[in-house]
Amino acid sequence: EENSRTFSGRVKRHLSLWASQAQFLAYDIRDLPSGFAQSQRKRGLPVLTWTVNSPALRERAAAHADAPIAEGPGL
Repeated sequence: EENSRTFSGRVKRHLSLWASQAQFLAYDIRDLPSGFAQSQRKRGLPVLTWTVNSPALRERAAAHADAPIAEGPGL
């Protein structure tokens, strides 16, 4: 399975990302921090995150993503 935390799951995620030629990753804020997102971010792939709707989530987004997608008082 692609979302598996096993070695084969990791390989499938990387292959899917390469095949799709993605220009960014979009992650639910609840899934950050993520080792996969962090490794892709270090490679220069922007990470966006949703839904940032509190000061605490804004801080998490600032630490682990390049752009928050906010709702309400999130920003």
